[in-house]
Amino acid sequence: MGAGRVVLDSGALSALAARNGRVRRFIERAIEEEAEIIVPTIVIAESTTGTARDAEVNRVLNAIGIGIVALTESIARDAAWLRYTAARPRADTIDAIVVATGDASGPSIILTGDAGDLGSLAVIRGRCKVISLTNS
Repeated sequence: MGAGRVVLDSGALSALAARNGRVRRFIERAIEEEAEIIVPTIVIAESTTGTARDAEVNRVLNAIGIGIVALTESIARDAAWLRYTAARPRADTIDAIVVATGDASGPSIILTGDAGDLGSLAVIRGRCKVISLTNS
């Protein structure tokens, strides 16, 4: 795997909650390699509804010891800088926060269903490797 941390975006968290075999195998491998698995709080906001329909996401968050990373002022400002610096205009704020969270955590792998958008942000600093759910 090569990184000590795996950051899940909302696509990855939702796929894991839906028991996607490919994502589950990736996470099992990360756990075997003792990687830290983290989810930014903004991903929880994007992936849940605040209703009983959140049961599977909640199960996943609790079952495998995923670390929840709060949005700090430092991460928020870094995300703003990434959005401003990105080659494409109007980079998505949530994507920028996911990448800024990975950047703040040191070398990380970001597992995503949106590799293009996250990839364009991740290359700015080069601290995160983006792995697509569809092409990993």
